[in-house]
Amino acid sequence: MADSSKFGISTLMTYCPLPDIHYVITDRMPDQEFLQVIEDNGHAVILCDEE
Repeated sequence: MADSSKFGISTLMTYCPLPDIHYVITDRMPDQEFLQVIEDNGHAVILCDEE
């Protein structure tokens, strides 16, 4: 789970490798570049409702 402010940010800390992730849960759809990487790796994006 990551809010949209985390897309495009690099750090030295890694939670887990991309193949271990099944879903990206976020508050806003990421840019097409990130969405393509997510989908190319067989993962899905779930958008949270603001309410």
